[in-house]
Amino acid sequence: MEASAAAAAPASGGDRESRFREAPTDRVDTPRSPSPAEIPPHLSAPARPAALAQIATAEAKPAAAVITPAAPSAPQAAKPVVLPLHPAKPAATATPTAASAVAPAATTPGAETKPAAPEPAKAPDSMEAARTELLAQHAELMKRNWFELLGVKQDAPLDEIKSAYFKLAKQYHPDRFLSVMKEDELSKVRELASRLNQAFQDLRTDASRQEYLKKLADPEREKKRLEASATIEAMIDHEKGRLAFKQANFEVAIQHFQRAIALHATEAEYHFLLAQSLQRARGVENSANRQAIEASLRKAVDLQPNNATYRIGVGHYWKARGDVDKALSYYRAALKLDPKSHEALREIRLFESRKEKEREERKNASSSRRSGLGFAAEKLRFGAR
Repeated sequence: MEASAAAAAPASGGDRESRFREAPTDRVDTPRSPSPAEIPPHLSAPARPAALAQIATAEAKPAAAVITPAAPSAPQAAKPVVLPLHPAKPAATATPTAASAVAPAATTPGAETKPAAPEPAKAPDSMEAARTELLAQHAELMKRNWFELLGVKQDAPLDEIKSAYFKLAKQYHPDRFLSVMKEDELSKVRELASRLNQAFQDLRTDASRQEYLKKLADPEREKKRLEASATIEAMIDHEKGRLAFKQANFEVAIQHFQRAIALHATEAEYHFLLAQSLQRARGVENSANRQAIEASLRKAVDLQPNNATYRIGVGHYWKARGDVDKALSYYRAALKLDPKSHEALREIRLFESRKEKEREERKNASSSRRSGLGFAAEKLRFGAR
């Protein structure tokens, strides 16, 4: 019976091989147990369980040698990579927090550390102090001679003169004060810088220094030179003020005329134009401004008493104040000085026509009042009858 079972096993294996060849090459069937019909009929009943066990064991072993390899399939598309919703942050590349950014870096003992850079001084405060100091010293600095201006002796070596000039030129350079000064204040800095440059030019060589010493030896000559220089500067400010006045920039005109007066106070036109600018810019309502206007007008008339234009200007001021009598007195004085003054004549005629009109109105009002009283009296008299 064992031989018969052994002979039956190859037959069963052959049937299985034929099934694998007939099956699709891309699929492998799961081994199954033989049915009772497949067991040879000559096996006795007691041997059937053992034979079934051998067949099941044989079928469970893979038969790789008799399986035809499947044909290569088409390449499949790569599966998309699915990223996690919350990827873990690597510890080495953690973003530093604000606290860690501000905190100082740890230093090892004995390591060399660089000292912290000192904080720069506050520019606005320092420049404001420099501005105040310069404006306070400007008038005094402008009166100094070249040696006093540079702060050197008359026999100082050229290197010392050069060093002093470059130090002061840097200290009083106009560009340093652009952020803290207005235009009128910057003009003072430019003047001082110009004088420093002139001082250096006159003292930079022995020959030029000797020439300047001769000028200092003759005080009258130096005085005349300074006066001529001040006169020229005053004329420049006067022209700038007139231009600003024509452009109705009266505050700027005031500044230029005040500076012209400071340089050359005996020019009547500077005082007169200053009064005109003050009146146009600030009016006559303010008491302090009225006093400044009147003082400037008085000074202009005192310096040139025969100028009809200044008298008319004073008349305009009192006209704006509402004092008709004073205004007329100055208009008439101007017309007396210049009989051809159309402006003075027009103002006089205007005031006279107004006065004549006021007299007529008062006369008519008086006549109407008298007529009204007469009519009332007649009415009372007729009523009494």
